Amino acid sequence: MSDELYLKSCPVCDCNKVAPVRGYEEVYLHRCERCGFHFSNRIATPEELKIPYAKYSRSDWISPITLLRYQELLGYFEKYRRINTILDVGCGNGHFLKVALERGWKVYGIEYDEKAVQMCKNKDVPCHLGSILDFEAETQYDVITFFEVIEHLFYPKEHIQKAYRLLRHKGAIYITTPNLHSLSGYIVGKEIHDFFCYPEHVCYFTPYTLHRMLTEVGFHKVYMKTTGIDIFYIRNRLAKNKGLDSQSIRKERENFRHIISHNQLGKLAYRGINWILTITRLGDTIKALYVKK
Repeated sequence: MSDELYLKSCPVCDCNKVAPVRGYEEVYLHRCERCGFHFSNRIATPEELKIPYAKYSRSDWISPITLLRYQELLGYFEKYRRINTILDVGCGNGHFLKVALERGWKVYGIEYDEKAVQMCKNKDVPCHLGSILDFEAETQYDVITFFEVIEHLFYPKEHIQKAYRLLRHKGAIYITTPNLHSLSGYIVGKEIHDFFCYPEHVCYFTPYTLHRMLTEVGFHKVYMKTTGIDIFYIRNRLAKNKGLDSQSIRKERENFRHIISHNQLGKLAYRGINWILTITRLGDTIKALYVKK
């Protein structure tokens, strides 16, 4: 199509020396020759973007273990709590912000989906419909979070720059995103977690490229971890058991998480595995906490 738009330079370092990755033409995958960042260079239309997001479940159920993890994370964020404000970009149904609200934070969310915005409001969580780029804040924030968001953005650096401006001095940004160089990916290949799924995923970070983008914007690293390995998905992919529905896999994962969280030896083993995955940078998920200088 003549009206198609393509990125001409790397979204992370702005280098114009980018090349297509052979074998991934169907997702328009390109690699920056300077920093190694991988991204889809074709910008999807708003109509194309509606297709994958229309399939997102808006069930309001959430795992009790996930809620516990939110409590732990918010407990860590207490050290950055000065003006009592927290912003969650891509806040989904608002569960994280609801927990923060119950802990006394003044919360705000940003979400692309109208149904999600309404579900947030039903939880008394104020939410902006749209993007952080068109969000006009009335205050600065102690903490801004991006849970599994930046892999969906064609211009991730612009969103991080806006977050930098919204944060107070020495405020914190917390990001989670899939790790391009995960152990799961090496074992199973490009199908892992439907990783390369244009136009839903368009940016593919490694610890190096995420760190480079954050520090170029002006952030200072507190920590970066790579954690988790999806043994159930790997098992089914290696067994060619692609007919197993995602609901069954989620149930297996949840049962496993429950067992680990209620067993002291399981907790120790889980921490040890994540320590190794972080040291080797091979965990499925990158978790990064940085502060504004």
